Amino acid sequence: MKTFNKILAEWQEWSDIGQSYDDESITVYSGDLWALAKAFSGKPTDSKTLDRLHDIAEYYGVELRFYDETITDNNGKVHNTTPTGWGWTPTYAIHDCQIWAVDEAQDHLEDYAKYLIDNDDIADRFDADFEPIGFKRWESLCESGWHHGQNDTPERLRESIEAKYGSCELIFYIDSTGQFDVTFGAWFKPEKKDQ
Repeated sequence: MKTFNKILAEWQEWSDIGQSYDDESITVYSGDLWALAKAFSGKPTDSKTLDRLHDIAEYYGVELRFYDETITDNNGKVHNTTPTGWGWTPTYAIHDCQIWAVDEAQDHLEDYAKYLIDNDDIADRFDADFEPIGFKRWESLCESGWHHGQNDTPERLRESIEAKYGSCELIFYIDSTGQFDVTFGAWFKPEKKDQ
């Protein structure tokens, strides 16, 4: 019988292998786990074997995930892509074909901001502080959702800010999410006027 480590090493169909972003003590292997279970037991769609492999993996500090449940950032850390409950926020964002982790965004704030500035379709979810690069936080939050009165939009927030400060660079951010709504705000930087 093959050892668990030999199974991990010999299986050629892993899509992501790396340290878990959420827990550095765990190594994540993701791929087609049904095919892995079949190769291990010889039985198709064998959930008992898959459960056994999960139990063995946990014992060794390994997490087995299906390939569509993970994504790997530029530093080789594996992120969970499957929501775990209401209010779940991913630890990564994809902008311009690059995967940004929470800590990368904080460490490279100006580069991260370039992807967000003046784009009403994306927002910071990492609670980044853009003040060091000249932005100010708008004083109030907006709500969009299912309930009466939750009808704010990024376009209307932009109009409110620019009515007070003139033309601005804006970065939208998500403050919180609920089952039926989202609370969001904006960072703004008035554009310099030519003398």
